[in-house]
Amino acid sequence: AARGHEPASVGARGLDPVEGPARASRLEGHSCDVHAACPSEPVLFTVGYNEPSLIFLAGTGTRYGNAAQAAAFIAENPACHMAAIDRRDWPAFEQALDGAPIDEHAIVTGLNYSKGREMLIRLVTSQP
Repeated sequence: AARGHEPASVGARGLDPVEGPARASRLEGHSCDVHAACPSEPVLFTVGYNEPSLIFLAGTGTRYGNAAQAAAFIAENPACHMAAIDRRDWPAFEQALDGAPIDEHAIVTGLNYSKGREMLIRLVTSQP
């Protein structure tokens, strides 16, 4: 179960398709909103969402990896680190959190038409 405040949902169809820079920018836009108070450049860690243009939209510091790495990453710096977790990786992410509190800021949905599957990505931060 998600912890934290009620997340925002992005449109009825969300990212449709997930591919493409305009759609990735919607995901990145949420990242900017969440970390407006970060004193340095916020960093996004993504698990299961590997849109190539995301690194240009979210910054060259964007990191890719697995659920355990994402959980450790957001705990390092709650003010500036955010994770984007695909629904398929959510159970492993929750397990890696081991009960640590998080805030879920947005749920971004859409269709990855090149792979023919629905996407649901949660944007989360660690609570300080």
